[in-house]
Order: sequence, then C-alpha cells, then structure tokens
Amino acid sequence: MVAITETWLKPEDNSIISSCIPAGYKFHHFPRLQKTGGGVGLLFKSTLSINVHKNHTDYVTFESLHAELTCNSQSVRLVIVYRPERTLSGLRVNFSHFLTEFENLITDYLLHPSELIVTDDLSDSNASKFLDLLSCHDFVQHVSEPTHRLGHCLDLLLTRESGKFLISNTSVYPGLSDHFAIMASLCIKKPPTPKISVSTRRLKTIDIHKFCEDVTLQLSSIPTGVSDLDSYVTAFENNLRNVMDVHAPVKTYTKKLNSISPWFNDDIHSARKLRRQLERKWRQKGKLEVCRQEYCKQRGVVATLIRQAKVSYYSTEITNSSGDQKKLFRIVNNLLHKPKDPVLPSAVSDRSLACRFSQYFVEKIEQIRKTFTPSPDSQLYGETSSPSTLCTFQAASEEEIKKIVMKSASKSCELDSVPTTLIKQCIDTFVPYITDIVNASFSSGHFPQSQKIAYVRPLLKKVGLDKNILKNYRPVANLKFLVKNY
Repeated sequence: MVAITETWLKPEDNSIISSCIPAGYKFHHFPRLQKTGGGVGLLFKSTLSINVHKNHTDYVTFESLHAELTCNSQSVRLVIVYRPERTLSGLRVNFSHFLTEFENLITDYLLHPSELIVTDDLSDSNASKFLDLLSCHDFVQHVSEPTHRLGHCLDLLLTRESGKFLISNTSVYPGLSDHFAIMASLCIKKPPTPKISVSTRRLKTIDIHKFCEDVTLQLSSIPTGVSDLDSYVTAFENNLRNVMDVHAPVKTYTKKLNSISPWFNDDIHSARKLRRQLERKWRQKGKLEVCRQEYCKQRGVVATLIRQAKVSYYSTEITNSSGDQKKLFRIVNNLLHKPKDPVLPSAVSDRSLACRFSQYFVEKIEQIRKTFTPSPDSQLYGETSSPSTLCTFQAASEEEIKKIVMKSASKSCELDSVPTTLIKQCIDTFVPYITDIVNASFSSGHFPQSQKIAYVRPLLKKVGLDKNILKNYRPVANLKFLVKNY
C-alpha cells in the first residue's frame, strides 16, 4: 500500500491515473474540488481486501481518506491526513483549530476494535503541542528522521501504543519531492494469491480439414427438406455443438491472477533490477549524494523504457484492432482506467438478479406499448390461422450468403455453438446449410424460436448512478451469429 498526500489530481484525471498505476493495483483518491492542489489517495494491490471511504465528518483544517484493511480475520484502519497551510477559502489554518479537529478524529476511532494507523502531513512546526495531544491519547509516532529537504520532520506515521507492533523497519526515502517518502513494513499475514476458474476451448489445436469433414457428416444426418424449421435449426446447432465437443472440448482449469503488464519486456526487467541494486548501494553507503545521483539516473532510464514500451504496445494493438470496435473500446477503456468489473445491483443470487432484470425489462416494454395510440387507418397484423407465404420470393444464393458472412464482424455470442472465426475458416462447409435456413425462414414467414434468444447484459447508463435502481440500466443484447445473416 502507498498512502499519498497532495495528489494534485482532479475528478476527471482518469487517463493520468491509468498511466501511473502498475498492473495488479487499484487507486482510490479524494481530490480537492474547489481549487487546485491538495488531495489524498491510496494505492494498493488489488488482491488486498480494502474498503475506502470518506469520514462522516467534514473537517475544515485538513483533508482525509479513511480505509479498512481486512486480512485473515484481522482488521486494520488506515487514515491518511493532509493539513494544508490555508483553508479552501484562502485563510491561514489556525493550529489550535486543527488540534481540536484532529482530536475529534482520534476520538472517533478510540473505541473501534480494529488496529489504527494514521499517516499525517502536518506542514507545520508546532510539534510540541501536537506530540502532547498524541501522548494524551496513547499514540506512538514512528518516524524519527527528517522528512523534508529543509531538515524538518513533517510527515508522520502514527499508531496506538497497543498497536505499535504493526509497524516495523521504518525508514525515510528522499528523492521523490521536497517531502520524502516514509517506508515501513506492516506486520500482518500476507493474503493468499487469488485464483480464478476459467473455462475455454482450445480452438488453435483444431485440425480444420478433419473438422470440416465431421461437420459435413453430422449435418448430413439431418433430414433434408426444411419442413419443420424449428426442429431443423435446433438439430443444426446441437450437431455442431457435438462436433465442437469432440475437436475442442470445454476444459476448466484454475489459474492465478496475472498482474504482469502486457507491455513489460526483458529490457525493463533488467533496468529495474539495476535500479534496485543502485538503490541498495545508496542506502548501504550512508546515502551519499553520488550514489543517489546514480540511482536517480537509472530511475529515469526505467521510466523512459516503460514509456517507450507502452507507446509501442498500444500503437500496435490499436492498429490490429481495425474493424473490431469491441477490441478498440477495450483498449481505450484500459487507457482511460475505466472499471472492468460490471456494476450490478445487490442480490441474494445471480439467478434472482437475472429474474429481476428480465421482469423489469419485459414490464418496461409493455408500458411503452401502452403509450402508443393506434391510428384509425392503421392495420395491425397479428397471428393468422394459416401460415403466410411469399410466392414471389427470390431465394438467396450461396454466393450472397457467403459474401455476407465473410464481411460480418468476427464476433461471437456465448450462445453460439461454433465461434464465428471458425465458421469463416470453414465457410464452404457451412454456407449451404445457412442458406437453406435463411431461405426457409423467408419463404415460410417464420423466424426460428431458438434464434429469438439473446445474451443480455445490463449496463449502467452513467457512472455515478445508483446501482440498485433498475431503471438506471440499459439492456445490451448479444445475438447469435446465425441471426445476423438474415
């Protein structure tokens, strides 16, 4: 975890935040809204269970961020405090007023059972009054070295006397700004690396020639002549699914979450290794200035290599995503640091949540239909007793269907029996059957029931809306590939 004061960030600085956050980490911050400067933030590994929030009290003399770390049934409260020299209105902060508000902050946490850690940026020389306040409330200050380039100890690390065992190996790390960084070890058990279960088909191992032969053999077993379109399409999808299970069966495996950036390369690894060696040398040599300059120079080399690697990687990815809007949006969202996890309402189970959304969207469509007033001259077409036929219908040719399939985007739906990319590779095998289904559907005026099913994802209309209100979501339907050829 890294506690940061004076972030100088704004609410809309997502792209800046994205460029600063390492892979596998999260960043929460509370910017100063009324004017520039200030702001507090917390950078932490995504595997940690941390809940970040603002305090229920709005303090005037300082900014704060409150977080709770839960690990192996142990709870630790972290408070990041930054006290500027002036308030938002431009008035100089009265130190007595600050002591009163800071004492109120400490009092709020006194009876809480969790351990407490406070990182503080005082920016003031009134040390004795502040230390007396800490002593009265049984708090311990862990920093004993100057934390500012002018020799002052302005940045502090505080815990309760009873919880001082949490902090060890405290040291000061100059070189980042006029305020130095404080490094310390947090004595809690490291959480296990999270694992996820992944189900996939190994499509690259498929023998295309043998796959096409098996597809032809399976589909030829379907009775010729599309008399019952629903049964034909169902048999078509089931037989293709059987072929896929033979050539690329679904395999489920467990893997650790990979936090390595895709642009990371061997040159960056070697440069970072050398940077770490120079840092140790600087510390072991009594923090000599010449050693610090060597370290800072190598730090610049690492930053340059990372920047070049990012530019090269994302330029290539954007070029390769030409024609694939989904992939392009994924790259842009990653660059802008947009959340990847879907935002959904709270629910007892996934099934109950899906039922709630389904009922809501169905009722919404019914309400919209009721708002339409039918025109007297309009004619409504409903179900007829006898099926309608298009007598002058000109059937689509296999060449037309093939052209449509090959020009379509290589997107697949979770409900597809065969991925779109595989259909395109075996287009000459699939196109006769797809053409028969399309022509039979148009000539009979009937749309197959199995193709009326879509994979619906509810997406929040706007960031910041209440996630528990269903009307704040819009349904995005992912259709089967076969439907898109009509």
